[in-house]
Amino acid sequence: MHIIFSTFRSKALAALKDGLKKPVTRQAARAFLNPPIRLARSKDCENQAFQIGRSVIGLQFHLETTPSSVVAIINNCRDELEPSSYVQTESQILSAKPEQFRVINDLMDKVLSFFK
Repeated sequence: MHIIFSTFRSKALAALKDGLKKPVTRQAARAFLNPPIRLARSKDCENQAFQIGRSVIGLQFHLETTPSSVVAIINNCRDELEPSSYVQTESQILSAKPEQFRVINDLMDKVLSFFK
């Protein structure tokens, strides 16, 4: 994922810049007709993270993911895991270590602190 540097510097951008060097669970890519301030992009998603003023941050990945939510996703959406270069297999998803969840959950706390 590539972090976009803009003149709009914020605590949220700093948290994303520091934290997105680690793998996160991503959701489907979306596009904007008139993009807000783009904070991050990847090869497969131009708007991986974006910000609108001080009240909206959009993320195309899931920093709130926990071990139990991963199991729930697998149990409820197993049939949606169609092989592609952007979809992890069930075994890859389930092999995440507890420390990986702690890292992304801590990053989520940092992003949310932007709104305090």
